[in-house]
Amino acid sequence: MQKRKPIIVVSGIALLMLLLVFSIFNTGCGKEEEKICAIFLCMLTDSWQDAQLVSEPIADPVQAEVSIEWDTQSYVFPFVNYWGGIISFSDTLDLDTLLDYTVELTSDVGDCEGTVTLPGATSIIDPEPWDTLPLGGTATVTWNAAQEADFYYFSYYLDAYDAFGSHISGWDYDTIGYITPTSYTIPAAPFNAVGAAYYRVHFYVYPYCGPIPTPGQTANMSGSANGFLGAEGEGDHIYFWVGTPVKKDTKGTPASEIPTEKERFNTYLKAFGIE
Repeated sequence: MQKRKPIIVVSGIALLMLLLVFSIFNTGCGKEEEKICAIFLCMLTDSWQDAQLVSEPIADPVQAEVSIEWDTQSYVFPFVNYWGGIISFSDTLDLDTLLDYTVELTSDVGDCEGTVTLPGATSIIDPEPWDTLPLGGTATVTWNAAQEADFYYFSYYLDAYDAFGSHISGWDYDTIGYITPTSYTIPAAPFNAVGAAYYRVHFYVYPYCGPIPTPGQTANMSGSANGFLGAEGEGDHIYFWVGTPVKKDTKGTPASEIPTEKERFNTYLKAFGIE
């Protein structure tokens, strides 16, 4: 029996410990000659921006600031929170796609600066909404390449139904990943629910610019703090069938099934090895 795995939102203290462990083993912060270890992660979207600074020793919130610049405009992230040893910075600026944005961190534990392009939108081109694909093989989803995208965040949920059209309770399957191609093939193995006659698949994808999140990834911001700057473009989602449905329930997407920007940022952290 497969059960849906929830996106993990890490508590402040736990995230502090894990970020420091991650930085020691993956960014060189554990060297004896270095007295300060600081890691900075920032994500931009067209309507929401979030950044987190974790360090040992803990940074002074009064001396820490995050700013963003593009063209002739410059802003300081106004919302600053301090919790569990982490300083969180956020803003809700309306940003335009395909522009370069420079983010700078200044603090008493380190500084860093980097530039990223907010990628354009992507849309799923195959299959079409509520298409029916044959059961017994793989299922491939393809989307348009987004301008300035370096990689794509994808996720899919499978809901199994029996021959009478009833949802098989207790069986759900989901996968989250990051890839560079503009298509993903769901393998045949997940379509293995006992008693299932067909499946409803919910697939969604978002384009990203910046470092693809893998343990050991090189920082893309320069400075004394290890900085990782990314930007997310507008994504797309689709429902389709694998196997012929008995009941074609085509109701709209439940709001709870689409992750929020904050949840996607937490998933980005987790993909770096921060759990």
